[in-house]
Amino acid sequence: DPFCKALITALGKPIISTSANTSGQPFPTSFSTIEPRIKQAVDAIAEHRQQEETQNTPSTIVKVVDGQELIFIRK
Repeated sequence: DPFCKALITALGKPIISTSANTSGQPFPTSFSTIEPRIKQAVDAIAEHRQQEETQNTPSTIVKVVDGQELIFIRK
């Protein structure tokens, strides 16, 4: 996403985040379906692409052990 790339460039470091849903709950498909308590708990929300629906699936989280073994935490 060009906006995210520009933000990372401006900050000069990567951005990392947890999911925008509570563990075990469905992932949101749009900004409007993010739980209000999650939105209230963050420092800032960018007004970018908030009206869009997503077809994306949640990310995969992998732990790398000893530089080679992969342990899938979330698929």
